[in-house]
Amino acid sequence: MRTILISLLAISALAALTSCDVRSDAKAQKKLAGVWVCEFTYPEGGDFKSTTKIAAKGDYVSQIIVHNRSNVVSSIELEGNMRIEGGVLIDVMAKHSNTNASLPFTNHQKIIRMTDSELVVLVDGINVGSASRESISRKIR
Repeated sequence: MRTILISLLAISALAALTSCDVRSDAKAQKKLAGVWVCEFTYPEGGDFKSTTKIAAKGDYVSQIIVHNRSNVVSSIELEGNMRIEGGVLIDVMAKHSNTNASLPFTNHQKIIRMTDSELVVLVDGINVGSASRESISRKIR
């Protein structure tokens, strides 16, 4: 369950890559191309970092590193495709390093804000303690 939660958070982080101020889905899709990073600290301890490389047509590879509150490190690799439709980031995860993952897995995240360097999405259906339901990713390349 924690692996699915982490995967959903990564997807949400990526979803933050678009915005309501984008005039068209096509323009927003172009903004997705690049390398995005999402980092945060869990309220109960531990931290999370996802680094996601998205190609021009939306194909992506993502590496997620999680330190739990006991400082146990987990690494997860994901692959899939992202597209933007009607202000929503749609992620179809096709590969997951957890061999028990049920794939393909599709996730929809409402884009709150997207600029050339920041993506903020609303994380739906995930309870992360007292953490915000917004996920923020920053473009590094």
